[in-house]
Amino acid sequence: MKSHEDKIMTFFHRLYNLGYVSNIIPIKKNNEIIAQKLICSKHLLPMNSSQIYKNWVPVWHGTKFRFLESIIKNGLRPSGSKLADGTTINPLPSHIPLNETFSGIKNWGKAIFVSPSIFYSSDTAYAERIMSNSGSNTDRWAVLVEARVKPNSYTKHNSTIWRDKNIENEPVKVEYRVEVKEEDDLIYRVESEKNIFIISIAFVLVRFLEHVNDYGDGNIVVNSEEERNLLL
Repeated sequence: MKSHEDKIMTFFHRLYNLGYVSNIIPIKKNNEIIAQKLICSKHLLPMNSSQIYKNWVPVWHGTKFRFLESIIKNGLRPSGSKLADGTTINPLPSHIPLNETFSGIKNWGKAIFVSPSIFYSSDTAYAERIMSNSGSNTDRWAVLVEARVKPNSYTKHNSTIWRDKNIENEPVKVEYRVEVKEEDDLIYRVESEKNIFIISIAFVLVRFLEHVNDYGDGNIVVNSEEERNLLL
């Protein structure tokens, strides 16, 4: 067995032992696991977490595997924030830096960026791919954080990555593109960490993302019955 084959489960056990997650839920489509969700422990959520889960807006945040433990421990924070251990959160080198104006907004980068689109957030500009076992196969998985954002606490902005890649600060190559409704393929810019709470870490099968024909198929990852039983 290759060392990477149990990477997701190994990571789950680490976070479980630290008290950060309570369960791992496989999400299936046509009897194939297309996502694995590590559900946050309830003590990391606010007292009214069931109301947040039902009434706040589901969003996604693509990230790198090495950042996940810090994110689930500290929550999603705006770039420029300093964590308790002294670490400062900065935009990645390929992203818009702090103190720059973009789309008419001063210091655009000093915020948390999420999207209602699992496909947009899974773009390689944001979501790292890792190798891990899925049944008897070793597959690639996109690394995402699932969250809920408070209604009316964010501003909406058009996609900055699409078919035209001649956009400053964005990668030249992309792995795939899914035809989605323009109104769904948006960036939500959230300035305060108080208005967003993490629900789970989600590892999404890249093969599923690459072969989706209907944007609505992404909803299968958002709200499984087993997850509702745990969180409500």
